[in-house]
This record gives sequence, C-alpha cells and structure tokens, in this order.
Amino acid sequence: MLVVATDLAGNVHGLQAIRLDATSGKRVKLSAGSIASNKAVGWLSGGDGDVILTEGPEDAISIHAARRSGMVGAAFGGVKRLVGSVPPGRRVIIAAQNDPPESRAAKSLTEACDLLMAAGHDVWVARPPQGIKDANDLLRTGGVSAVRAMLDAAGPVVPPGGPKQTPPFPTETVVDPKPYWPSTDVDGVTAHAELQILIEDWMCAVERWLDARDHAADQRDAFLNDGMSEKERRKAKRDIKRSIARAFPGVDLERPPRLQVAAAAGLGKSSGLREAYLRHPRLWRRQFHGFLPTVKLARDFEDAMRDAMGVSPTAPLVVLHRGRDHEAELGNAPCARWKASRRLAGKVPSLFGAMCERGETKCPHFSACAYIDNYQTQGPGLHLFVHDHLTKAKPLNFPKADFAFVDEDATQALLTHSVVGAAILSDPSTYQTAALTNEQDDAASLGNRLLVAITSGAPMLAAIRKANITTKELKTLADWTQPTDQGPEISPAMSDEAIEAIAEKLTPHHGEIVGRIVRQIASELRHDRDIAHGVVYGDGNLHLHRHSRVRAAPKGIPLLIIDADADLGVNRVLFGDNLTGHAIKAKRLGRVVQVRNATLAKSYIAPETAFSAPTDRQVEHAKALRARILAWIASKAKGKRVLVVTNKPVRVAFTGEPTGRIPVSIDFQGATWSHYGAVLGVDAWRDHDVVILIGREQMSAVAGERQARAIHCDDPEPLNLTGGYRKAMRCHRMRDGSSVPVEVHEHEDARVQARVEAKRERGMAQAIDRLRLIHGRPDREILILSNLPLPGVTVDRMMTLDELLEGGTTLERLVDHARREWGVLPLVPDFLVQHAPGIVSSRRTAERLVAEFKTANPLIECYLPVGGFKLGRFWTMGQRRPSSVILFGDTPTAAGIAALERLVGNVTIQIPADEVERSPNVDRPVQEDPIVVEPAAVEMDFERLLAAYGREAIINRWPIVEQEGAEIRDRRPMIWKVSSKVSSKLTYVGRIGVPR
Repeated sequence: MLVVATDLAGNVHGLQAIRLDATSGKRVKLSAGSIASNKAVGWLSGGDGDVILTEGPEDAISIHAARRSGMVGAAFGGVKRLVGSVPPGRRVIIAAQNDPPESRAAKSLTEACDLLMAAGHDVWVARPPQGIKDANDLLRTGGVSAVRAMLDAAGPVVPPGGPKQTPPFPTETVVDPKPYWPSTDVDGVTAHAELQILIEDWMCAVERWLDARDHAADQRDAFLNDGMSEKERRKAKRDIKRSIARAFPGVDLERPPRLQVAAAAGLGKSSGLREAYLRHPRLWRRQFHGFLPTVKLARDFEDAMRDAMGVSPTAPLVVLHRGRDHEAELGNAPCARWKASRRLAGKVPSLFGAMCERGETKCPHFSACAYIDNYQTQGPGLHLFVHDHLTKAKPLNFPKADFAFVDEDATQALLTHSVVGAAILSDPSTYQTAALTNEQDDAASLGNRLLVAITSGAPMLAAIRKANITTKELKTLADWTQPTDQGPEISPAMSDEAIEAIAEKLTPHHGEIVGRIVRQIASELRHDRDIAHGVVYGDGNLHLHRHSRVRAAPKGIPLLIIDADADLGVNRVLFGDNLTGHAIKAKRLGRVVQVRNATLAKSYIAPETAFSAPTDRQVEHAKALRARILAWIASKAKGKRVLVVTNKPVRVAFTGEPTGRIPVSIDFQGATWSHYGAVLGVDAWRDHDVVILIGREQMSAVAGERQARAIHCDDPEPLNLTGGYRKAMRCHRMRDGSSVPVEVHEHEDARVQARVEAKRERGMAQAIDRLRLIHGRPDREILILSNLPLPGVTVDRMMTLDELLEGGTTLERLVDHARREWGVLPLVPDFLVQHAPGIVSSRRTAERLVAEFKTANPLIECYLPVGGFKLGRFWTMGQRRPSSVILFGDTPTAAGIAALERLVGNVTIQIPADEVERSPNVDRPVQEDPIVVEPAAVEMDFERLLAAYGREAIINRWPIVEQEGAEIRDRRPMIWKVSSKVSSKLTYVGRIGVPR
C-alpha cells in the first residue's frame, strides 16, 4: 500500500509504502519525505457522522471500512496532529491502540483528549479487545463487524473536574463496558422442569402445613379449656407444640410456606400451578383463593382449569367471582344496578349495606342477582378474583382463604394516592369525634400547629419534631377525625334515580383522609430521617401515598406469587417479610434487531398526544415518520403474522382509533396492534412470526417517585427524591459477545428506578414474550424501535432507525436490489447512479460504495448474508481497465454472465475458477497441455469450459477484432488460461466457435 502524506492544504510532505513480509507476514514500512513532521496528516473521508481519529493509515482504512458515515482522519504518529482540524460541535471518537500506560503514545492520547475537551468536543475512546494491538489487526482477525463493535463500544472521556451536570458516567474512560442486564444460557426445557419442581414442592409443603395447623387446632380443643390455671395452660401449650413437632417434623406454624417465583414468561407458570393443584386432591377441601390482573385472565384461568379437569363428578369446585360492575362495558355486569353502585362507591361506609342488604331490607333484584348468587357459592375449592380484591372485604361472610396465589404483578392494585387541602387541618369541623367531648377547639389548635410545621418549607419530619409535636399527640389527633355524621340515609329499597341523586350531592367527610395522613406521619416519626415519604405538601394540598393492607392473603397463610418480573424486595414490603424468592431465567429463541440511535419517545412520534400545542413542524415530521414506519411494517407483514406493540397514545396516532377505552388489540394494515400494559398475560399471539416494539413506556420521574413513596412509606432509609432523571450509560449484550453502550434515563434512587424499569424495560420484555419465544421457533424476528437495553434480550444486530426502515444499510439495499432486479451487481459508479437512483443518489455516493465493497473483500459476506458471492472483473468494448462485478453464489455463473450482458452489453469477464461452480458431469482433463478447440466443434458451453481449466480463466464473449493493417482477421471469442494466480502471463487456449 502506498500512502501520500499531505498537510491540510493538500501539499505533499512525504510518501509511505506499507508492505507485507513474504516470510513472517508482518508489516514493513518504508518512508520518504517529512512523514514524521507535524504537518503530515490525512483525512480519509469527509462524512457528516462522528469524527474518528486514528494514529496511522492502516487503522484509518480499517475504521473507514466499518463506519462510512464518519469523518476519518489519520495522523502519521500521535493523534494530536489532527486536533486543530476537527470541525467544531462534532463528537470525536479516538480509535486508540492498546499501548502500555506509560508509553509516549498513551501520554499523547491523554493530551489529545484534554485539547479536544478544552475545545468543547464530546470525546470518546474506542479500543480493540485485549491482546489485539489496533483496529487493523482487529479487522484482519475479526472482520468489519468486529471493528464496528469496537466503535459501538466506545466510552466517554470525563473531564478531570467531572461533568457539567450530575455525573452520568464513570470518572474513567469506559474501555470494556459490561452489559447491564444479566444473561442466561438455560434452555426452555430445563427451566420448565425447574419451575414444575418448585410449584410441586410448594403444594406439598402447603398440604403438610395445613395438616399441621389442623392437628394443632384439634390439640387445643382437646387439652385447653377455660377452667385451667395459667400454669396448666402453659404446660398444655408446650405439650401441644411437642406433639406437632413429632407428627410434622420441620413444619413451623409461625412460618407458612410463602414463595415468590420470578419465572420467565412462557415457561408455563399458570398451567404448572393448575396441574399441581389437581395432583393434590386433599387440598380440594380447602379454600384456595387466586388473584389475577383482569377478569378476562381470571376467566381464561377458570376455563383452562375446567378443561384440565374434564367431566368428573369428583373434580374440585372452580368459580370466578366478579365485582358488581365487572364487564359492564360488554353488557355483562353481574349487578343490575351497577351504574348507581359505581356512583356511590367510596362515598358510604358499606356499599353492600347501601345497595344490597341492610337489616330486613333487600335490593329488589337480590334473589335473582348474579353478583349475590356468585358470592353465595362458598364451598371448598378454587375461588378466583381480580387483584383489586386483595384489599377488599368480601360480602356475605365469604370464607377466608386457607392458602392463596397471586398471578402477575399486583403492585398497582395495592398502592393508594389521596389528596386533600392542607388548610382543613386547622378547621374544627374536621374533628367530629372531638366535638363529642368538647375538645374540638383543642383538636383544631393541634391541627394548626401541625399545619404550620408542614408548610414551613423545612423537611416535614424535621419540622414536626422542631415544633415538639409528639407521636402520641398525632395519634390522638387522628382519633378525633373519625366522622360521627353518617350522612343521608340510603336504603337498598330506594330507586336507582334516588340513589344517584343522593350520590351526586354526597361527599365523603374529609376527616377520614386527614386521619390517614396524620397516622402516616405518626408512623414515620419513629424513623431517623428528616423527610416524609408517604405525605407530601405542595400547592396548598396534602398528598398521601401508601400501600393498602393485603386482607385476602395475610402473612399467616401459605402464598405463591408467580410473575416473570416479580421484585422480591417490593413484594416483601407488600405481602410480608416471610416471603422467600426464587428466579428462573431462560433464553429466548429468535433474531433480535434493535435501533441504536433513537428512543422514539411519545413526544417525538406522536407530539399531538404529548403537547397541548405542538408546532406544525413537529406534527408534520411525526406524520411522515409514522407513514414510513407503517410502510415498513406492511413490508414485514407480507406472508407473516406480525404483532406491533407501542404505548397507547402512539397506537391511537397510528391506527386512528378513538381515544379512551380501546380493545386489547386491533388488526390494522396487515398487522396486529396492541399497547404496553394491555398485553400482560395474553397468550393469543404465540404463533406470530414477528414482534415489533415502537418506542418505550417511560413514566415521569415524579410518577416513579410517587410509586416509590407509596411502597416505601415506612422505610427507615430516606428516598433520594430529585424530581428528574439523569443520563447514564448502559450496554446492550450482543450475540457475538461484545457490548454496545447507549445513554438512558435513570433515577438516582435505586428504589425509584426499580419502579421505572418495572413499567419501561420489563413492560417491553413482556410485550416481546407474547410470542412465547422460549419454546418457539428460532427463525422468528424481534424488531425493537428503541435503543433501550432490555432484560434477557441478546441483540444480534444494532442499526440506525433509517437503516432499519429502509431495509438495511445503503450497501445492503443495493445488494438486495441487485439480486432482485439485475441478477448481478456491477461495481461501476456511473451504472449505479443511472440504474439505482433511489439508493445511489450521486456519483460520490456510488464511488464510496464501490470503494467499500473493494475494501471489504474478502469480507463481502457481511453484505451478502444469503448464498455467498463470486467476485469477477470485466471489460466492455474499448475499455482498457477492468471493472468489478459481483455474481451471487446462488445464481449459476452462466446466468450471471448473461445478466451482466443484458445490463452493460457484451463483455470479457475474468472469474477465479475456484469460485465457479463445476459441472458434476464433467471431469477435469488429465493432460496438462491446453486444449486447442476447433471452431466448428465447440458449442457455447461456458460452464464446461470453465470447469476444464486451471485457477483462473478469462472469457471474451464479444468478438475481438484483431487488426493487422486494415484487415479484420477473426471475430470469434477466445479463451485464455492464466499460468498462476500471481502471474500476468496468459496462455492461449483457443477460440469458441459461434454457430451460425
């Protein structure tokens, strides 16, 4: 390789020849002129992407082959020489070599970084893996894809004083970043077996624990009575405890089996639970309560259970219990008066007493009410409810659960958020109970002291302590808030119109919510922190955030939680600290392609749903982008079943559905469309071929903090409530073992971040798992239009959004077009511009593409994933220098030559013989001398002729005109044989006769 070294003005300062030693294969350099002077630099390309600086021309060419969009520069020595010519405002990547830390090159790299940062550049450093010296060595050992991975894994350089804002990055250059999410190599069969064993073990433990509990109850009934002395009672209890230990060794009645299984979606958690329950008929005589996210999922569970049981008189009871207004929008509400009950909910102490039965008075529909009839089915067996019923009391003295399960994440159903004006703390009417003892003024005075402390601007708990308000006083104040006025009398016998008229005017007494706020403050005062978690003051209001008590599955009964994304820390807060956890991961099958340069936030792709007054430019740009995405989805849906999942406002913007309540999914332009959150637990798309995710569902930082406040309202460790996100680096896990870093939004407090990820990353992973990829076909596609790293997702390829929507890089689209339309790919710039203007827009682009193909040889397979290729050279009439052509490996050579001639006319073509398919019916001649072919005896069988000759052959298919003076001697095509691969000597073989 010969390199010309110039300065920025183009003046030549020297030459450098780089050769390979014939024996060792090492590079040998020979320089002439002022190569070592600081004037000798070179810009290999002028792309508008990242500015990429390299030390030498070999590295520069290697980088240029991998990142054509970049502005690649080569310094004949230290990269400092290029600093002065870097365009302002561009990100700079230094393709560094693995030099020793104390070497001159390493020091020069540090100085270059300092100079670039001082000039205001965002500086990143990319290095090859350990053991490889530079980018050129990486290209030779790993190919273009390895160099791309090196550039994608570049890490930022942070100034000595730290970033300008909250530090989003490590204080050192990230050279070898690790993927953020853990990986797994466990296959689906192994993971499924592990899951079944866990569920079966839990069922067995439940059966023994419940038997032990019954044994203890029998012992207490037999040996304890009211006439016993305290000493006798203590002795009897000790004897009972010993009896339980002998009969049920290892069972602790104080610690029921409570298990959380975080198993990957698609492993069969629900089916495994049903099968295990049916294997334990002794448990059928117990109250087994199950809680699922929605009525539909609960109904699906009930139907699957009945299918598994079949028609058997001994099968256990299985029944779904719905709320009054469940499925009302489908015209299937259990309660005939669901509209009135919905209006009255939350405004009366007991909805059952107001609407269904109070004393001797009953609702007119009571005897025929599907809601009442449903809850009168109370026998032992499996009773199914939705998550909301975890915190609610059940009507008609419904039996308590002996053991229970919760399917999917129930966190949202357990969190409560309330708001009330802060001024009512000092309002005497707030404290109705205090009026009974003439202490209403005292209560209002204490409430005013509390109000002054809360609104002081200081951290709430610190201000309350400074005001000398004690926990005892707060508990007394909370007791005074209990309402004594029960409001207007509402009877089940009243008409719906009368009840709705009362409900319209009825407002709950604000003392009740004040009491909950004061109790929460009293509870938090015991912790050694200054800020309150569960109570927030802002804009004149008091906001209460906390979690409700789980009534339906208390700590004292066995419990199983099955959820792909179960958070043990959160569930221990909600369900009790006696919960144990087990995680089962399994690898997904399928090819994952993800964009690396876009998040596709709602505000970007559907600004009309995110902003009250988006600009016309924003709206038009979003419409154009959505149109491109729709066209791309339509192309993917040809002959395939495609599932598209995005957030709800973006779905509506694409499909044109009305806002408000929409179905779980809709078929639109050849694909099935759904949205995050709605896909949870849905099993209807397991046979789809492609899943496409558009954007991500990211809640605001304040919303994440609100959830964290509610969950951790009694946590002694203070939350770090910043009110916003910071940027942080996270890395994708690539299939080839590399890592690709991207910037993501992250909350500084891990407990808040866990809530953000539960909806954002884990919600996207749940959408992917609707295809049940653990046991699925490995040829299915996962296409992610967001650069967010996702749990359990190993990426096969990262692309830009434009590359993905346009069908690949420019090179890939050109190859695909050539394969479909031409049958060959002539690497001729003028031809490409003329015949593929939609891909190759200018001669400069064409020259760049041709150069990239030639630079990538013999790595062109990265652009030709199907069928391989054959690289040839050809001459047209009058052409002195040959042009290159790619013939596709899945096309016969004769057909490729014919296709080339249809495009450019008659040609002479040269193809290495070891890249030409050999005819199975033609043996290679034994003789070494070339065969002289008689013109009249030869047909136009190019495949046979090519198979007959050595390493390389040239075919001239257009008549060569040999002139001797002015006389034309012969026009028949000729065949020549090259004596060796490195020799230019040609041996004449003969002419091909042209039949007349």
